[in-house]
Amino acid sequence: MPAEKPTTIRPLVDTFKVIENTVAAAATPETLTDEDVYAGSVVIKSLPSNTSYVSLSHDVSGPWFPADGAAISASEGKQLNLKEIFIQVNVDGEGVKALYHSTGREG
Repeated sequence: MPAEKPTTIRPLVDTFKVIENTVAAAATPETLTDEDVYAGSVVIKSLPSNTSYVSLSHDVSGPWFPADGAAISASEGKQLNLKEIFIQVNVDGEGVKALYHSTGREG
């Protein structure tokens, strides 16, 4: 019988990162982050304290997609720049949290 390979388990806490963004003025699009952050996938969720929905877009001029939450993945071998995701709220000061795994690479 062949020897079993040892298994290494990395805690999820060490591999995932979180961004929280609140938008000061309703109906004013903002980027998810001000810096280039590259990820293979991201889950974006409205803050629990929000009283209305959040809209997401890949362009500052839309189209806008109302969502309480969204999961976005890049194509195989590609990555997302979280700075290219725009959020818009209906109530001043509301926002989102984004859970992502950083690729640590550019472009």
